[in-house]
Amino acid sequence: MTPSKFEQLLVQTQLVSPALLAIAQRDAKMRGTRLGPALIDLGLVDEARFAEWVAALTGTSVLQTVPEADVQRLHQRMPRSIAREFEVVPVSIEGDVLSVAMLNPLDSACLDVLRTATGLKIRPLAALHSELMQLVTAYYPEDAVDPTILPGNATISTAEGDIGDDSPGSQTISHAGRKDAPAPASQLDRVQEQLGGLVRALDILQQRVDAMERALERVLPR
Repeated sequence: MTPSKFEQLLVQTQLVSPALLAIAQRDAKMRGTRLGPALIDLGLVDEARFAEWVAALTGTSVLQTVPEADVQRLHQRMPRSIAREFEVVPVSIEGDVLSVAMLNPLDSACLDVLRTATGLKIRPLAALHSELMQLVTAYYPEDAVDPTILPGNATISTAEGDIGDDSPGSQTISHAGRKDAPAPASQLDRVQEQLGGLVRALDILQQRVDAMERALERVLPR
């Protein structure tokens, strides 16, 4: 498989070695996540260093602190599924430009999806992964109904029927606090999730041990 531009830059700029990149790729594939989060979750790259690195490459700014008040005000400008998949949150909107905080402004697939979903131009800003995850978890919970704003005069189908936008701009549909929200997972589901988390944690630990062993083999004589 041909390495992506992002993968090539990681190695060319010596942010990670090819061996560590391979470990992160395996972890990302196993967990169904993206490469940037995998690098940070495994401890292969510090999140602050990653943010500075990607900001320098893309000419974007680094948000030292993501403004939660702005995320709260604008979170319905972004579909929950996109926010969770790409770990991205909106932070400001000026005219037809939506500024978003994200881990990897080099992620062209994410930017394309955001442009299509919001109907706006996207200005990416690099942010710390830990902050992004806290905000995504808070404003885009996994079991919530996806609040959506579509550009222009949109019609959104809901459980109560179709709601049309009767004013300029976009229609906001919020389902927070609804009594018919999905029921919490059963005890068995929660146990299975915990076991899955334990398996992933053990695999990550083994990967780190393997990486250390390979590093020692390169510097120590047999």
